[in-house]
Amino acid sequence: MSPIASMKSPSAGNLSDAALNALPHPVLVVERDNRIVDANIAAESFFEMSTPVLRRQSLPELVPFGSPLIALIALIAAVACVACAAPTSCSSHCLGAPVA
Repeated sequence: MSPIASMKSPSAGNLSDAALNALPHPVLVVERDNRIVDANIAAESFFEMSTPVLRRQSLPELVPFGSPLIALIALIAAVACVACAAPTSCSSHCLGAPVA
């Protein structure tokens, strides 16, 4: 078998990690209950914690009390729920006609 044929193709997880880590700003992936499920390298540097340690945290444990960030994320989650409940369509005033 040639060396090229024996190489594994990159998995979706590796590609998403690479894309997340390519971003220069701290990014946290947060569940609806505010648990942190993933973080990029910039977030590790910003919070001075590794991703496994961040995964044991919740967002309210990391941000200052009274931060508008928690309310903003709750608002985004509520809007996303409404969007998910709507009939499947991908349209907006920016995109033009729906793409079913």
